[in-house]
Amino acid sequence: MSNGSKGRIPAVTLGILLLVMPLAAVSGDTVIRAEGVNLLSAGDFSDASEWTLTTKSAYTDYPADYTMAMIADGHLSFTHSRPQNSVDTTVWSAFSSSESNASLGSPDGGYTWSKGPNITVSDFDLSGISGNTLLNVSLVVSFRIPDSLQQDTVRIIVINGGQHILVREYSHTFGLVDHMSGNSLQLSLDDNAAWDWSALSALQVTVDYVSVGEFDDTEVDVDAIGLKVRHTESWFSFETAKAEHSVIVEDSPIINLDLNQGSHSSEITIAPCGLDVGSSSTPGTWTSSPISLPYNQSWGRFHQTIDGNVTWKVETSEDLDTWINVGAHVEESLLPINSAYLRFVATVWDGCLNSAWVDINDPTVTVTGLISGSVDDLIENLSTVRVAMNGMLLGEVPVSAGPFSITAPVGYILPEDGGDINIGVSARFQWSSAGAPETVVVVVDQIVMTGGFLVEWDYDPFCEIPSAMTFTEDGGGVFLPFLSTCSDETDNGDLILSAFSSDNSVLTAEIVDSVIRLQPMPEAYGVADITLIVTDVSGNIWTDSFPISVSPVDDSPVFDPMPIDVAVEVGQTLSIPLSYSDIDTADHALMISTDRSWATIASGQLLLTPVVVGEQTVTVTISDGQSSISHTVRVDATADADLRVETVSIRDTSLLDNTIQDGDLVEIEVFVRNSGRATAQPVNVRCSVNEDLISSVNIAVIEPGGIASVICDWLVTTGGEQDVIITVEIDKQGDIDETSEDNNLWIGELFVSEADSAPANGEQEQSPDSGGLIPIVMWGVLIAVIIAGIVLLQLAPGRIRKVQ
Repeated sequence: MSNGSKGRIPAVTLGILLLVMPLAAVSGDTVIRAEGVNLLSAGDFSDASEWTLTTKSAYTDYPADYTMAMIADGHLSFTHSRPQNSVDTTVWSAFSSSESNASLGSPDGGYTWSKGPNITVSDFDLSGISGNTLLNVSLVVSFRIPDSLQQDTVRIIVINGGQHILVREYSHTFGLVDHMSGNSLQLSLDDNAAWDWSALSALQVTVDYVSVGEFDDTEVDVDAIGLKVRHTESWFSFETAKAEHSVIVEDSPIINLDLNQGSHSSEITIAPCGLDVGSSSTPGTWTSSPISLPYNQSWGRFHQTIDGNVTWKVETSEDLDTWINVGAHVEESLLPINSAYLRFVATVWDGCLNSAWVDINDPTVTVTGLISGSVDDLIENLSTVRVAMNGMLLGEVPVSAGPFSITAPVGYILPEDGGDINIGVSARFQWSSAGAPETVVVVVDQIVMTGGFLVEWDYDPFCEIPSAMTFTEDGGGVFLPFLSTCSDETDNGDLILSAFSSDNSVLTAEIVDSVIRLQPMPEAYGVADITLIVTDVSGNIWTDSFPISVSPVDDSPVFDPMPIDVAVEVGQTLSIPLSYSDIDTADHALMISTDRSWATIASGQLLLTPVVVGEQTVTVTISDGQSSISHTVRVDATADADLRVETVSIRDTSLLDNTIQDGDLVEIEVFVRNSGRATAQPVNVRCSVNEDLISSVNIAVIEPGGIASVICDWLVTTGGEQDVIITVEIDKQGDIDETSEDNNLWIGELFVSEADSAPANGEQEQSPDSGGLIPIVMWGVLIAVIIAGIVLLQLAPGRIRKVQ
């Protein structure tokens, strides 16, 4: 067969490694899939490009005329459509009843003429073709009318069994009518009668010149009259159509017996031809190495090629230790056992053993199809459908209507891996026909080549375990790509990865987007083993572990959150809670210091007592002896005024001799002291009686530590005898920044008598705690108390609660 389009058989026999190394141990626990495979994938005719189609006509190299091959809709078809075979035969009249002998036979230039008498001929000899099928008939007349016809006519008449049939009539012509110069007139007779061979043989033909008037216009000259008959004709020949496919075998289901392995007797030598006994009169023996049966498969047939005479025995084993002789075996017959292991014992009587092999699963080619149409004129024993492989005929069936199937074992033809398979299907159409048309179609549905097999083992994944790793306490973790190091039947993207740490307090392991994340825990060190587990889609597992050590680091002390900016008045002390720790050092072993003399540490507090106004910084440092940490606080040292009511006096009223009466004009003198460290200006003083404002006056400037006074005029209008509340308030609007705003209010009580009993004006003084006018007899005591109070206020200024 010629080479067709060349493909490759897919690698389906995954168990073939077992054939090459039959004694190798198989890793993996179980087989997850074992199934037979069609070795001829192109046999479903799904891809027409995989096949080469040709046709031939008989023994030539020309394409067939009536046969075509095509692949469509998943089928191969050979269509032989032979048309009707017909020929034209012309027979000439052999007899003239009008003695017009010159008009008999084929046209030869001699003719009979007439100006009136009929020219009649008959006797058409059709005996040589009357056995064929008559298809149609025409009348052939070689004649001439020399001149034009004015009045006369010429008629051509056929007489069929006494019936006269006018076939053609000529009249009123304009000149010569010439059908005698190789252009005989043909007139179809198909519509004139239902002709058969008998009627045509008895047919008479008359050419009649009909004269009208005294003078003839012209004459008619007749050279020959015949019948042209179209009829079927017997014929025979043959045509062929062929479809071929070529493929390279990647995994062939055969086990070659290596003649160089095993053991042989001394009579046998290993020669280029194989195992040779040469001219020895004593036969030699050879025992092959064991071969193993692939999982869930069966032994097929044993094959050999020899130049001489060899006999065989088969031995079986289930464990490679105990062997059982099962007797003689004949080439090409099925092996009757399905033991796990086989070995063959050859006795070479003479000549040379070239090769020997065993096929698996008895590889078989099966071709199925359907033949339809008319096959009556095909020669049965020569018209066949054939299947061949590598030039060897596998089988054939005759082209006869109905389904067909061809099945043949092919283990003896299959090559080793890398060899070619050329398979072809052909049809031969050889006919012997009387000429009738005929159409026959051979449809090949599929070609299946069994024997291939697929075995998938349930192997565990294999991965490369990472090397030991070292981290540093409080250092960063790592992302460790890992699955790329694994190999398995499952795609790496479908493998499931798990990771576990033996000590999560030291280091954690987790999977993030199929990557291992290793993260040391804060403030921890030690050793942890990381266990990795990889699982494939079949549930097979690979697991291993590797160590990781985390080295300790002496941690620096740390501060708890502290303020960055604070404000403190000069002379005052601000206490800031101080919190710190060191995970590696006890608190009592830590050393803490500041860079300012006015910043001290006491009882867990940072005490700030600035002595100078302005912005300053204080740096607090903690050290564990190995490392230290500092925190800086920006201190805004301020100096503010501090205003308070020193004394309140009522001028021009004698407290010893007189009282205030309704209607008096009284001067209330207020003394204001600035106990702060900043100048206060201007200082507003408001005086109220019974919450009614009576005066609001300003003191321009009060220096730090200074005292100043203002007068609030009061026209007493109480309307009678009663107690009144006198209120003095300093800097009510809060325009002056003070150390304290809680000592700016003074409140006292005063008794006002009726006008007729009011004493003369005189100076009197009321203390903040006074409940009314002081009796005269108590004035001396009051003066002494006031003097003592002034002395005490100078030593430690008191605070008056501000009353709104």
